[in-house]
Amino acid sequence: MSAIKKEVKFSAAPDFELWVEYINLPYCPKRDVFPLHIHNTMEIYVNLSGNVSFMVENHTYPISKGSVIITKPFEYHHCIHHDYSLHEHYCLRVSNCEDNELLSLFLHRKKGEKNHIELTDEQTISLKKHLDILLNIENCSSLDKYYHFIRILQIIQNNTATPESDYSDNMPPNLRKVLNIISEQFASHITVASLAADVFVSVGTLERQFKKYLNISPTEYIKRKRLSEAMHLLNKGVSVSQVAYQCGFPDASNFIKVFKKNLGQTPYQYMKIMK
Repeated sequence: MSAIKKEVKFSAAPDFELWVEYINLPYCPKRDVFPLHIHNTMEIYVNLSGNVSFMVENHTYPISKGSVIITKPFEYHHCIHHDYSLHEHYCLRVSNCEDNELLSLFLHRKKGEKNHIELTDEQTISLKKHLDILLNIENCSSLDKYYHFIRILQIIQNNTATPESDYSDNMPPNLRKVLNIISEQFASHITVASLAADVFVSVGTLERQFKKYLNISPTEYIKRKRLSEAMHLLNKGVSVSQVAYQCGFPDASNFIKVFKKNLGQTPYQYMKIMK
């Protein structure tokens, strides 16, 4: 009998870094003031409690225990608090490895699509176990780190993200239209007044809707969308002046001023760190 040989060749996964946080936010009178949340890492958010929803790009998702939100680098997102109850959750961030097939869950999809996944109680318990082990990473070998991270990915990937069209967030149609306009035209000279006129409501009405449904002002939202795209372009090596132009800032000096005020460093300093 002749010998049988089977050989399978595959690429080894590049190294990456992990950051894990467990957060249990108590009552905060300033719950509506949340920090700018833009980063060049992938993120897994896992909810354990709290009356919150989650916004990713133009979509808002209802959140409950076992809800998972996944985002890729520079994908705009923020959590919306609806009351002062405790908000218990995990955040796991992964450094950007564009060629890593293991991370296709984050990278192989369009912005604002397939961000929300619901886990069963059993899956949530299992996911929490692996996250808690990673929180004690100093006691883990590199092999253990990869094992628990891969198990987390497997649990999430075994669930299909619910299509955005299946959600009903009670958002007024005019507000939904405004979000789409901002997403498509943030690089142009748009104002709250022009947006309100586009959907035939007053500026006051639009501002109240933003506050009620998104917990943010329209002016702040536009600024954050611009900064998110600016960080993405800077990360790709686009010049500061060109980024300012492509992201809707009046000029490079205004862009530098806004960037430093909100992110604590100049665009040049950010580009140097990213190299």
